[in-house]
Amino acid sequence: MTNSPKTDIPTCISNQIGNVNMVRVDIGNTKGRTHYIDFITKNHFPKGYSIIYGYDIYGRFFISALYTESPENQTNQENQESVMTLFQRYTDNANFFVTCGNTFFIGSDVRTWHTNNTNNMDVQINKINNFFKMIRTGKTTYDNKRITQQGYETITRTFTLF
Repeated sequence: MTNSPKTDIPTCISNQIGNVNMVRVDIGNTKGRTHYIDFITKNHFPKGYSIIYGYDIYGRFFISALYTESPENQTNQENQESVMTLFQRYTDNANFFVTCGNTFFIGSDVRTWHTNNTNNMDVQINKINNFFKMIRTGKTTYDNKRITQQGYETITRTFTLF
């Protein structure tokens, strides 16, 4: 673990998050079953840090956030820690990112973010931008729309860096 200058963070990421308190971690030769960086847990976060970043064995950049959802949003009313990771999907494409982990406002499926697509204003990109907002400001909200028998119900959920 080292406090590294921001020069080792891809510009497309540093432009989104600004100057935040984070630390680079070495994950060694660890890789997920699918070769995704989907194994990051709260145990990877050094004390005092809610944001970590680094590179995997293939040289792909990742950034992870340790966060909690406000208890009033949860059915069990407990403060549960979760991790979301955004990482470079392909070694030969530094502009294509996917998410994994407990992707709070994104769902359990993988979402993509392509930095060169200027027309990409869809829901997925807005949700990933909420991830960047949480990293920049420490907190974000997300309006979760659910289908009910009466139509749609909107629940505002709040997520905070741990």
